Amino acid sequence: MHNGHPGNRENDEGTTEEVTRRKCADCAKAFGPGEAQILWRGRSVKTELAIRCLPCEEARLEKLGAACANCGGPIFPHTQVSVMVGLGGARQVAHSTFECSPAGGAFYGYWGEGKLESSYERIEQC
Repeated sequence: MHNGHPGNRENDEGTTEEVTRRKCADCAKAFGPGEAQILWRGRSVKTELAIRCLPCEEARLEKLGAACANCGGPIFPHTQVSVMVGLGGARQVAHSTFECSPAGGAFYGYWGEGKLESSYERIEQC
């Protein structure tokens, strides 16, 4: 949580610590890395800002992310996913978690830059 002073952050113990500012990989503006809330299609999503500022990370998720076929939440670029074959043979991606992926009947895959980069053999997810 930022305490209002540029370059400082209040930690869990309530004391202030110095935050190293970084340049955004996309726009080159300085930002303080750490946890942030991104607004994605009307949902507030927690993420970690490491190499991009908040506006650039939001734009990247909107452009290159996908909606989970089960919960509707965002699938971030460069994420492992479950790949299911829907009606008519269309592939659908879901979070590769216990909550979003059915036990068995899914392929394992990798969501890359706005598309499914790969999918593998059918695996049991139980």
